[in-house]
Amino acid sequence: MHIRNFAIAALAGTALISPPAHTQANAQANSLEFGDNSSTWANDGECDDPRFEGTGMASTLLEDDRLRDANDCRELYQRGDVRLRRSVNFGDNSSTWANDGECDDPRFRGSGMASTLSDEHRLRDANDCRSLYETGRIQLVTASSSFNFGDDTSSWANDGECDDPRFEGPGTANVLLEADRFRDGTDCRSLYNSGQVQLRSNYVDFGDNTSMWADDGECDDPRFIGSGMASTLVDSDLLSDANDCRALYNAGQIRLR
Repeated sequence: MHIRNFAIAALAGTALISPPAHTQANAQANSLEFGDNSSTWANDGECDDPRFEGTGMASTLLEDDRLRDANDCRELYQRGDVRLRRSVNFGDNSSTWANDGECDDPRFRGSGMASTLSDEHRLRDANDCRSLYETGRIQLVTASSSFNFGDDTSSWANDGECDDPRFEGPGTANVLLEADRFRDGTDCRSLYNSGQVQLRSNYVDFGDNTSMWADDGECDDPRFIGSGMASTLVDSDLLSDANDCRALYNAGQIRLR
């Protein structure tokens, strides 16, 4: 009788044992979007997708390889040698549109984004944006190599805070001085790309969205220049293509003339 009771207890106990770590990792990997293998460095045994971090990562990461090294990153993720970066500040869920399945935070882009974006939802749709980010359906709008963060000549350079007064957000220093404008490049770039600082909303007047070409992914405001500009510019679109121009400006793809 004691033997039978012991056997029953043992069988019951097995139902309470957590699945092995690799089984959990495989289950998580099944819900994560790894993309394709179109990277030049695909199938080389290292993960080149900059969404990840860990011992299995390549030494140099490029935005061009986002979602383009699936086999490597999936295998390394399942082994526990890479993980999704956790440095993104998703904020809270105080947006009117929080928990509706779409990301309303204008710091992101991708197929999971809401059709209309507004700065008032910045850092305020955490659950939606985190879920979509982790499954690869959205990504942070990161600065291109042409975005001018300046140099590191500030006395406070490389201290983990952004001291450039052009920026705002939880990653900025408590005290900002005009003397540090364009002089804390490394800190500000890193914090900008992790979504913890952004250009001040009042730094540039982007106007409204009354242009007939608003929200088409190109900036039509002739005050700007850069790779994100429309091919034909007219004065009637001055201050009339705010969403497009703001997104491209923050991504470093256009700049004021």
